[in-house]
Amino acid sequence: MSDRLQDIIQRIASREYSEVDIVALQQALDREHDGSKLGKYNVNIGEGQNIHIGDRTYVSWSDEAIQALIQAIRADQSDTSKANAPRPQELCRDRQTLDQYLDGALNRLKQQGCLDIQQNVMSDSQYFNYVARISDFELPFGPLSTRGEAIFLFSEFASLTMPILQQFSGECLQWASGQVNPKAAGQALYNFRVPMHFCFAIALVDQLDTETKAAIQTTNPIDRRVDILWYEVPVVYGLSDNQLYYYSEPANFFDHFKGEIAWKQIRPVIQQLLSPSSDQP
Repeated sequence: MSDRLQDIIQRIASREYSEVDIVALQQALDREHDGSKLGKYNVNIGEGQNIHIGDRTYVSWSDEAIQALIQAIRADQSDTSKANAPRPQELCRDRQTLDQYLDGALNRLKQQGCLDIQQNVMSDSQYFNYVARISDFELPFGPLSTRGEAIFLFSEFASLTMPILQQFSGECLQWASGQVNPKAAGQALYNFRVPMHFCFAIALVDQLDTETKAAIQTTNPIDRRVDILWYEVPVVYGLSDNQLYYYSEPANFFDHFKGEIAWKQIRPVIQQLLSPSSDQP
């Protein structure tokens, strides 16, 4: 494998690549004909044709094939990391409902173009069952539209209170802030969009008490933290009642002036992508 191609793949694995790298990757791959050179990523190339990536076959290095290769490289890195990191203790007791919910939510994210899903991710102080990312995520925002990255972080808890949720959501935002493409804001402005990222912090718990449910639904996250480039979106899924809880009811007149124009667009996204499947028990 050429040194240039190796450098590009390394940057993709470490999430430090740019659009220029993607163009250079396609050009470099067009010149490579030895499938064994990319065999590590379950890629087989036959004389520049019939490119096998995982269980799919492509006739050329199209945009779709390049995205599949990027996903394969990231998956390889994720598998290596998981092999070196022990899984924390399972905290939710209802594993069947938890697994059903995660399967449904992750499938819906894939349908929305999410090709970057990692499992068993460790940050400095938090474990995430899954981390999913949608690039070029757009949302209507008044007369304009936002564009940025939407990052979904799923973690399970044995029990949950409002302070624990707020701490978790803040840690998710801190972690997500270090993962986004630094050029995303400039790309949004170039396309006449408002630069904005969304951090969906999804806490999974067996059950919630009535007081915590009410607090989640009426506490505006903007009261706690404001970031000009980020919307922090804490969401809780209760396994016992198959219900999502999130900021859905402005508690007073003034809350209608605290980002409500955006929350009216965010709530349907939560319902569309994160609600439990209708066929779930």
